Amino acid sequence: MTSKEELLAEFDEAWSHPWESLGAILKDVSEEEAWYQHKIYAKEEREEGHSPSGTILWHLVHLGQCYRWYRSWISSRPNKPSEVLPPEATSLAEGIVNVKLCRDELRDCLSSLSEEQLNEKLYGGKTVIDLARASVRHDAWHGGQIAVAKRLYRMREK
Repeated sequence: MTSKEELLAEFDEAWSHPWESLGAILKDVSEEEAWYQHKIYAKEEREEGHSPSGTILWHLVHLGQCYRWYRSWISSRPNKPSEVLPPEATSLAEGIVNVKLCRDELRDCLSSLSEEQLNEKLYGGKTVIDLARASVRHDAWHGGQIAVAKRLYRMREK
C-alpha cells in the first residue's frame, strides 16, 4: 500500500468507521440536539458565518471551513492560500450535507495528487501529507467534542 492509499483509507475511515468516526457520532443526533448550547459556551462570541459556539452545528461548520481551507492550501502551494468562507448550516441536515461536500472536495484534491506531490511544501513549510494527516487528527478531535456535546445535551437539567 502506498502512502497515498494509506492516507486516503484513514481519511475515509475518519468519517465511515462503524463506531469511531464522525459519521457514527452524528447518526442519531436530533435537530434540537444539534442546536443545543451548553451554558459553558453562552458567553463565547459568535463567529461570523458560524452557528453558536459549542453546538454540534458549530463543529460541522468549523470542519467544513477547515476542509475548504486545507484544499486551498494544497491548491495554492507553495503560495499563501486565499481566505475561505464557512459553509452554511441552517439545519442539521444542511450542516451534514455541506460538511460532507467540503470533505469530499478535499479528498478529491488529495486523490488527484501523485505520491511525489504529497511531499511538496505548502505555504509555511509543512508538506501536503503533513496537512492531510492533521486533517484526520482534526476529525478525531471534533468527533470527540461532538460526543461530549451530545452527552451534555442528553444529561442536561430539564
